[in-house]
Amino acid sequence: MMMMMIYAPGRFEVESYLFIVYLFIIYLLSVSTALLLLRVQCSASCGRGWRYRTVQCKYGDNSVLKSYCDADAEPDSSTVCNAGPCPTWKTGIWGMV
Repeated sequence: MMMMMIYAPGRFEVESYLFIVYLFIIYLLSVSTALLLLRVQCSASCGRGWRYRTVQCKYGDNSVLKSYCDADAEPDSSTVCNAGPCPTWKTGIWGMV
């Protein structure tokens, strides 16, 4: 009787893989000239609003003066967002109650 072996990675292998992915993401962030931090939610619960984010001029892990980065390549720190349609009143036809 022949048995098939199914490979299942151990906990250590999975944790090592996730750690490598984490390090790669950190590396990608550190080599860029401008670090874009997490965008926050839309300022409006419905309709038009704004989202803001921090934009920093970075050299490696260090923040430097904005004059060291290319001003034409500076990302926006705010953008318009649309949180979807706002609730509206709807009416039915007139009648007797």
